[in-house]
Amino acid sequence: QSEKVSADMVYDLTEEELSALVSNSIEEHPVEKRLEILNNVIQNDYSDKITLESLNSKERISIALHPEVEQDLAMRNRQEQDLLLPLESDNSLAPHSTEQT
Repeated sequence: QSEKVSADMVYDLTEEELSALVSNSIEEHPVEKRLEILNNVIQNDYSDKITLESLNSKERISIALHPEVEQDLAMRNRQEQDLLLPLESDNSLAPHSTEQT
């Protein structure tokens, strides 16, 4: 999750991508190659790239979404809130019985 995005983005990786990313061998799969894989996977959503400098920083990675992805995410969040608000208000108005049987 990027510091700039308030959503967890989930991606499907190929066996080859997953194998390279979790490999214990830096010689076989150098960090630069792993970054290339990550950036290729996220390129349709994020306008920025993960860099070696950002990984070495003590700060959280902060990369921006493409504007259209950000708009889509905001619209989905609004739709979700519109669906949940009536449910939450209905639950708060429901009478609660204090009688015990």
